[in-house]
Amino acid sequence: MKHFLITPVLTLAALLAVGCGHSDPIRAEAPGGRIGQSHHIKSDGTYALYHVTQWTDMGQPKAVEKIAAMNLKAGDRVGFDYFSDPNTVWQPDAHVDIVAFAGSSFRRNLGPVRSRTEKFYWADVNGWDGYWAGEPERGFFRMATAQ
Repeated sequence: MKHFLITPVLTLAALLAVGCGHSDPIRAEAPGGRIGQSHHIKSDGTYALYHVTQWTDMGQPKAVEKIAAMNLKAGDRVGFDYFSDPNTVWQPDAHVDIVAFAGSSFRRNLGPVRSRTEKFYWADVNGWDGYWAGEPERGFFRMATAQ
């Protein structure tokens, strides 16, 4: 009986350990997503705007482009806005552009989303690679907890 309970207890402990980390370097995501559209930076550092167009089966980026990198201060805001031309918004071929912003001086129109797998991220450059290395475990945790 004791051995029967060890496996579920260890699995639960592993799931909780994966879900309890606070080292998420991603500050904003577009379009949509779990992370949010904008964020106030909590600590000084270098943050980059990443564009991901392809993903592995394990949920890790396969094709990544670093669009910009900036030194930001605590309290600066990074994120994404959406822009549509009011003169064409009701036309059948109208589109919405994603506009990235950071601090008080950076603003760039990234254009429309071109595929369902395309994502833009603002992230701390020091944690970007490590974050994605743990994505398979986070994906399993989200599935196990129905998030």
